[in-house]
Amino acid sequence: MSSNPHNQAAPSSSSTSNRWLSNILRPRASSVTVESCLNLQNSDPTVPLDARTVVSLVSSTLPLSARCKHLRTFSDLCRSYKFTHLDNVFFAVKDILEPTASREARHCVFEFMIACIDGQYDELGMARVTFYNSMRDYDNWEDFSDLYRVVFSLCKGGRDISGFEKNIGKLLIQWLAVSLKQAPATNVRTMLKSRQLSSPQQGSMIPYLSDILHLLTMIAKFNFAMFEESEVTRMIEAARMALFSSGHPKDIKTCLAFADVVVRYRFVPFDALVPFLDILCATAMLPDRMIPDKAESPWSILTNLLRSHCAHNAILTLCKMITNSTTSGADPINLTDGAITILSETAWGSKVKLKNMTELYQVPDAVILMYLRRSTLQNDDLVAAKILKSLKMLIEDEETTVALLEWDIIWDICDIVTRKLLSIDLPDQDKQVLGWFPIIGNDDGSGTGMVHEFVRFLSSVYAKYVQGLYAGPTHRMMTVLYSLRRYLSADAANALLTYYESEHMFLPSTDDWIEYLSDVVRTFFIPTTIDRKVRLRVLSIVTDVCTAIRDVYSSEMNREIVLPMVAGVDEEMDSVIRQKAVDLIVIALADCDEEAVFDCLLDTLRTCTQCKCAEPNTLEANTVGERRVSALRRSQSQSQPSPRERLSPAAEQIPRSSTATPIVSSSPVIPIDINHCCTGVPAMCGLVELFEKYLLGTDIRACARVFNTLTDLASAAADFQCPLGGSQIIAFDILLRLRCSPDHRIYVKHDDLGDECNNVIMLARRIKDIKRQERINRSETGMLGSGPRNIKDDIRPPLPSPLMVSYVEGADGTDEKILPIDDMLDAYITILSRSPTWDPVIYVLKRLPRQLSNKHMFCGASKTIEKLRKQLVTWITTKKFLDNVVNLPVSIKRNDLVVHAYNIMVVLISYRRLFKKQNQDEIVFAFYIGLNQVTAATKPCINALTVCCHELPLSVTKMLNEILHCMSKIISYSNVSVHILEFLSGLARLPMLYANFTSDMYKPVFAIALNYLQHTQSQAAVSPSVAAPIITTGTGGSTPTTPQQSAHREPPSLMAGTHTVSQRALSQYVLIMAYLVITVWFTAVPLRERRKHVSFIIQRLLSANPVGRPIDEQTFTCIDMLSRFSFADVSLAPEKSLVSRILMGDPATGPNPTGVNSAMGDVRLSARTWVYGHTLLTLKTAKALGWVEVTIRRPSGTVSMMCNIENRIKSGAIDYKTLPAFLMMQYTPDLMASQMLTQGETEAAAPPGSGLGIIFEDETAEGEESATPAAAAAAVAVTDSSTTAAPEMAEGQPPPTRSPVESGSGTPASPERERIIRQVLSEPTGDTPSQSSSVNHLRRTEQSLDPGFLYLQLSNYPDMVRAMEMVPPLPDDDATARSIANLDRIPVVDFHKIGVLYVGKGQRTEVEILANTHGSPDYVKFLNSLGNIEPLQGRIDNTGGLDREMNIDGKYAYFWRDDVTQMIFHVATMMPTNLQHDPQCSLKKRHIGNDYVSIVYNDSGGDYAFGTLPGQFNFINIVVTPHSVSNEQPALVQNSASRSRPIAGQENTFFKVEMQRRPDMPEIGPIIEPKLVSGQSLPGFVRQIALHANIFAQVFQSGISGRHEYLSHWRERLRQIRRIRDRVAKPVPVAAASASAASASAAASAGASNSGANITNTTNAASAATVTPTSIPAELLLDFTRFT
Repeated sequence: MSSNPHNQAAPSSSSTSNRWLSNILRPRASSVTVESCLNLQNSDPTVPLDARTVVSLVSSTLPLSARCKHLRTFSDLCRSYKFTHLDNVFFAVKDILEPTASREARHCVFEFMIACIDGQYDELGMARVTFYNSMRDYDNWEDFSDLYRVVFSLCKGGRDISGFEKNIGKLLIQWLAVSLKQAPATNVRTMLKSRQLSSPQQGSMIPYLSDILHLLTMIAKFNFAMFEESEVTRMIEAARMALFSSGHPKDIKTCLAFADVVVRYRFVPFDALVPFLDILCATAMLPDRMIPDKAESPWSILTNLLRSHCAHNAILTLCKMITNSTTSGADPINLTDGAITILSETAWGSKVKLKNMTELYQVPDAVILMYLRRSTLQNDDLVAAKILKSLKMLIEDEETTVALLEWDIIWDICDIVTRKLLSIDLPDQDKQVLGWFPIIGNDDGSGTGMVHEFVRFLSSVYAKYVQGLYAGPTHRMMTVLYSLRRYLSADAANALLTYYESEHMFLPSTDDWIEYLSDVVRTFFIPTTIDRKVRLRVLSIVTDVCTAIRDVYSSEMNREIVLPMVAGVDEEMDSVIRQKAVDLIVIALADCDEEAVFDCLLDTLRTCTQCKCAEPNTLEANTVGERRVSALRRSQSQSQPSPRERLSPAAEQIPRSSTATPIVSSSPVIPIDINHCCTGVPAMCGLVELFEKYLLGTDIRACARVFNTLTDLASAAADFQCPLGGSQIIAFDILLRLRCSPDHRIYVKHDDLGDECNNVIMLARRIKDIKRQERINRSETGMLGSGPRNIKDDIRPPLPSPLMVSYVEGADGTDEKILPIDDMLDAYITILSRSPTWDPVIYVLKRLPRQLSNKHMFCGASKTIEKLRKQLVTWITTKKFLDNVVNLPVSIKRNDLVVHAYNIMVVLISYRRLFKKQNQDEIVFAFYIGLNQVTAATKPCINALTVCCHELPLSVTKMLNEILHCMSKIISYSNVSVHILEFLSGLARLPMLYANFTSDMYKPVFAIALNYLQHTQSQAAVSPSVAAPIITTGTGGSTPTTPQQSAHREPPSLMAGTHTVSQRALSQYVLIMAYLVITVWFTAVPLRERRKHVSFIIQRLLSANPVGRPIDEQTFTCIDMLSRFSFADVSLAPEKSLVSRILMGDPATGPNPTGVNSAMGDVRLSARTWVYGHTLLTLKTAKALGWVEVTIRRPSGTVSMMCNIENRIKSGAIDYKTLPAFLMMQYTPDLMASQMLTQGETEAAAPPGSGLGIIFEDETAEGEESATPAAAAAAVAVTDSSTTAAPEMAEGQPPPTRSPVESGSGTPASPERERIIRQVLSEPTGDTPSQSSSVNHLRRTEQSLDPGFLYLQLSNYPDMVRAMEMVPPLPDDDATARSIANLDRIPVVDFHKIGVLYVGKGQRTEVEILANTHGSPDYVKFLNSLGNIEPLQGRIDNTGGLDREMNIDGKYAYFWRDDVTQMIFHVATMMPTNLQHDPQCSLKKRHIGNDYVSIVYNDSGGDYAFGTLPGQFNFINIVVTPHSVSNEQPALVQNSASRSRPIAGQENTFFKVEMQRRPDMPEIGPIIEPKLVSGQSLPGFVRQIALHANIFAQVFQSGISGRHEYLSHWRERLRQIRRIRDRVAKPVPVAAASASAASASAAASAGASNSGANITNTTNAASAATVTPTSIPAELLLDFTRFT
């Protein structure tokens, strides 16, 4: 009530009464208002107003509109002021509530009551009762909203029902009944009846139902104590009725709220327990979408109910509900599903969370399960589904332990469901659902039917069973599965079979086992409609049974089980089943004792191997598959190069001829589906497995029959049309993997696919691996398993057959233990000549060379080997190789196929003893044909010819001119140039091959190397940015203008891409090899013929030089080499004789001879050095009067001479005593040294180095004729005394043992030799015949030393672009001495150090290998032929780091040298071994580990890994492995290819030589693919490869170290001389010098046309030297043969 707005004193009570009376008596006028009647302005705000003053304004005498108007005004005032006698006003307007009044007028009355209640609640008094009674009796439902508001306000929202507490509940229940009359057709009742609870449709909201229930809930919440149990029961029943009648979530929410209030603030009367549980069951059945999120959860209500005293009765009531199935009443509803849900959640669910739940309601789970079993018998599918869902919840509850009795009840329920399913005709959908078991991955949870829930339950039980958590009776579960076997999935059937198998029901320990097994076969395998997995499981069971009982019941199993099973296997369309059936046949055949059964099974297996790809039902599918394979091959082969092409710069970047394409090493591997491969593959795999078993067995007849079957099927014409080769490839695979031991016992090599992987073979390997793993699995979990094993444990080294052999000497063809190898070779020839399919042909071509390398395999097949050779030669010469193949891959050109024929032909070289001389010539001719055009076969042909040079020397000699002519045509192709140059370099060291060469025949060799130089220069001219280093003739600039000397030599294809280290190294290596070929071949030319080639070589060298540029360093040193060797065969470095050392006063020689010292007197030694051109001339006077030592240092070497001045020298005495020293220069020290060395050896007590695994023996007797063509090529010529090694020295034989002084070791002469020399130097005491005869043999025959040699050494040549300068000598200071000493320290020969390792039997680690102190006899023979053994102590030359003083690294080492090369071999077995002080063998590794190239003699029996001896410089390994060891005894045989000769073991023992290199290194050398080399040719062959490999390794190391350029020793000496010259020479204008050099170079490019240029005086050397350079062409100026 608001305060009075006017501040007036409160009137007295009498005046107030008067005012009220006066207002009544006052005349009524239409203008009177409620406010005026109440006199609000003069009223006292603290005193309630009397409402009777407005009665006249709302009386029935006034119009209704006026009454309503005044009533609304008064209603507003009632909210602000306090009034009395409000009931009078209500009675005055009560008539307006009559139905005849308007809705708006009635609303005004209800608003008046609400305003009175809100504003005057505490002062209402009897008006409150009046209002309630009026509302209770009011029955106009149209005004229910206003009616509800009045009642809600009267009880304050349910908090205050005083005055009408006895009947307000009845009123609300009455209102509910009226409200439910408007219930929609779709409600909870109808949904529960129809069980369409998943329907998205929901009922509409009942008007005012939720409001009434809300008010009822609030009243019950605050006033429960005022109600009797009967009244609460009626309220619960009313709420139940409201729930069933509505379908709207809001109404359901209010019903749940009421139920929650009942259990929270009161309790559920026992009489109301059923309707209350009906509410919970109904809401439990409703979908979640019908229960709002904020509604009370039925599970929380249930939880509170279970906390009450009626929990036990509630559970029992629910149990009865699931058996009675319907509710009581006129309209029963089936609430069984809800009751089951509530029971499940209560007993073992997760929604009801109470501790000690069973103690609260005291009902065991077994009782609940019994009620569930009784409910299942009601034959209601939905109830059964709900029960199964409840059971699933039970077994998945981790906190609940199911007892055995309870499991029995559960399986009783399952039996009831199973009988139900079997009694009806299940729809296809239900059958499909049953097939989900036990993996229900297809179940999305949407299915709620009995079948779905049954499968889910069984799957949960099975999961427990698999995990070992199932504690129930297993046989009950398997009984159910067996009952449903028609509908179960393959996994379920397998589970059932596995259980029966684990119970040993298929073994003889069970009665009638074979009948039961036979029934299983008939039921689950023979019908093809049975699931394939089940059939496979039956096959597995039968296989296991056969394996387990094969020793006792094999005959019964084969007759009654195996034969019926495999009767129709050839018609089986499932490839896996066919494979397993074949495996079963193989197992049965392996232990078959009855011949009739064996023949039947073998015939069945052979029938299954036949290809059916060409049949109508399979041809189309295979054709499509082949198209897919071919397309995928095409895309992969075009997009991905082979690994070898990726590694080879030549194959990657060098342009080839129009017909040349790279051979793809193998077809891309396309995974083949086993269901779409050739149908004969599984059977052939089984036949192969059977053969492998018989090969290791003792049944000779069975093994021979299976082998004959294999060879017949391999060449069967009926299978030629198989698109992928099919079973033929499998047959060839086993045949090609056959090998023989030296005693001819056959074994099967383990699988090694490598690059020859094939789709069918990969499939066969996969089948084999699967079978191996299955055997292991059976051994682990099988019936009679012996324990777990790993698949790797099943792979053992191949064992030779105990009986089967490939050859028996003297045996006839009827011996069954000899396998017919001829038939196998005939099969190879047949497939190569007739098969139109690419896959089997390429598979044979890839693997046949490997098998042919096992020579013991074909000892009895000489005729077929000759047939194969003849066929290959015919194919190559006629160019018809593989014309029969029609389906070549698109990435392979037919011209390149011949490379495979050459690969086979290379191996046939090792069979040379079987071929006549004419046949050997045909082999070489076939390789010659491969050089006529650059294809993929060119490189293999060149490498093969390298082998032929050692193995077929006579045939190579016959074709050598033609071979060189072809090579000169293709040298410009850089993918073969490196191999050509390597071939020529090796050929130069085999002098017997070109012993009959005339002078003109050497010219093609030089032309090949020179043509390559010209070609590379012409290609480099295309890229002007690439500059060549030049040699300036002026004094300014002593270094090349471009640091990368070989850059201009690189082919353009290499420059087009990125210049990697390997590319640069390969380019420089090829360039070095070109100059090396010129050098070694020039020294190989007879001395008298060399000058004839000088003009040709110089002209070509100069024409290869860039136009307008001076001569580069390589050309300069090459020309200097020509000038050195054209007129004399002298070593590149002087070897100080004892005479020279005595005359020069070397203190190391000891006291002077008698009388010499007095003659010499005290003569002071003096030396002067002059530099002119690129020559250092040093003159040094000797102590002996008149003697001078002349030393000439040039880039290619140093010459030293002792000169005596013949003019009379004015002196006090004449030196007559030095005359013998002068005469000594005419003697041959070689013979004397040899004599004394021989004498020293005879005096030795034991051969040196015998404990190091080395043997000193004379392998070739003097004058003995060579035993073989290879030995003929290894004949040793007599060496010139002035050379360190004669160029005619044979490659295969070691040179004669020479003295250390002669060989360049610098070892001091022996005392005996010094005695002889001093005897010669002393004064003669007599001239007895004996004395003269003792020295006559020291006289040398006339020497081939042309005076031109000395002239060229003393002249300015080849720096002829300017005349000889008169320059002063070099300063006699320390700088000069250091410069000359630095020059002398640069070797004049190419030095190479090679490591040699011996790998013993079974050795794999680094320490094991390095610790070896000896090797096999073949290894020792190999070492002795690898070089000359020489002592290390006291040497003054290079030993590759080996100790030369204390024998720390051993006493001896192997050396080899020729005119320009020296090699030392770091042999690990010759170095001291002390594992106690050096357990890691570090002293050995410090030498061998720093060698770029190592020769590994691998006697380990396995492969040698590249990283076995790790190191920073481990670039290349040359691995030598004994491959076919001769077991012949030396005998005399007759061969038409040669004369009668003794057979040596080394000739018939062959070794496999292969190269291992770093991955980033390109291919070099002839052993890109491993080669077979005889033991006699092996040392020279390996030494030559090691030499080339070390050259490349040095170049490669220069690249990776950052220098990018490899400098030879000659180039280093040239640069050092130029530095000395430029330091003292007068400056010459660079422009003039460059102009002169450019003019010379430009003249050189004119070629041979300038050979007739006008030369003013060519007969006089001095005149020629002073001619103006610009007037003479460079090739004439540098052709020293014109003025010598």
